[in-house]
Formats: sequence, structure tokens, C-alpha cells
Amino acid sequence: MLKKFVAVCIVVSYVMCFSGVSLGWSEESVPLGDYCWQGLLVGSISGSSAGYIRYADANDSTNMLKSLGYGALIGTGVGLIAGAADIAYGQKATGYYLMQNMSLGGWFGMGLGVISGGIRALNDGDVKFVGTNAAWGYLAGVLIGAGYGIYKGTKTGAKEKSSKNINFSVAFLEDSGANIVPGCHADMRF
Repeated sequence: MLKKFVAVCIVVSYVMCFSGVSLGWSEESVPLGDYCWQGLLVGSISGSSAGYIRYADANDSTNMLKSLGYGALIGTGVGLIAGAADIAYGQKATGYYLMQNMSLGGWFGMGLGVISGGIRALNDGDVKFVGTNAAWGYLAGVLIGAGYGIYKGTKTGAKEKSSKNINFSVAFLEDSGANIVPGCHADMRF
């Protein structure tokens, strides 16, 4: 199963590299497709990582495929919401930093996980630790990257007003069932 996990990571990375989607976003443009694609990549590998961790515990390969699908859908949704929020600003803001740092944090965490798993595999003689630690490292890196991306985006995000003095932002609200729901917040000043 480690081979399947590595194969999924390689295929997703290969498609990402040669897809023609620009990841060098400029200050002027906010391409929604790039946000969705970045979310699909992060979500797919996060889902594969979670599925591999579940597989390592239960030895059921359908867990990995289901987690890959759910991760891809959730990641694309996160990218869509982040891109829509930045389009409302008209420039890259919190959504850009969120997606960028989730991706970079995930890859950095996976690298550290491979190193720590390799050391543990050398000590214990079980290669399973390489994949499991890589998966845990990717998930931890994505979460830390998301936190840092939100922090950095709120500190350096767009604070400019449009020509109508309207500020847009992403808001997280609580509905009647005590669930947190993302929304768009518009503030107009006279």
C-alpha cells in the first residue's frame, strides 16, 4: 500500500507540474482556477495521507480511495472559497496566503515525516513507518500552513477600499444548529 500512496503523490505532483496552471500569481490578477487547482492538489494529497493512515491501521484499501475523493472535493471547495474571497478584494489577500502556505507546509511536513520515518525504520526494521510518518507530516504541515496563512493574510491582507468604499471579507458565522458556516461579509462606509 505504500507503493499506492507514493504513486498517488507522484501522479498528482506530475499533473500539477505540467498542467499549464500558473502558480506565480501576479499582484493584478486573481485567477480562480489557480486557487481551485491548488486546493485540489492539497486536498488530494491530504486525503491520500489520511487514507494511508487509516489503511495502516485497518488494512482496508478502500479507505485510501474514499479519503482521496473526499480530500479532493474538500480541497477544491476550500480553494474556491479562498479564491472568491480574494476576487472580492481584487488582489491576493488571505486566500492566497492560505493556499500557498498549506501547500508549502504540507510538502515540508512530508519531507520531515519521511526523514523521521526513515530513522525509525532503520531502528525498528519496519518500512511501514516511512509512509505513516510522511502522511502524518503532510497533514500536520497543512494544518500549520493553514494557521500561518490565515495569520499572515490578516496581517498583510488587502485593506484597500473599492471605489464605492465597500470592504469585503470572509466571515465565519454560527448557524442555529451551532455549526460554523463560512460566508462573505460586506461593509460599506459613507
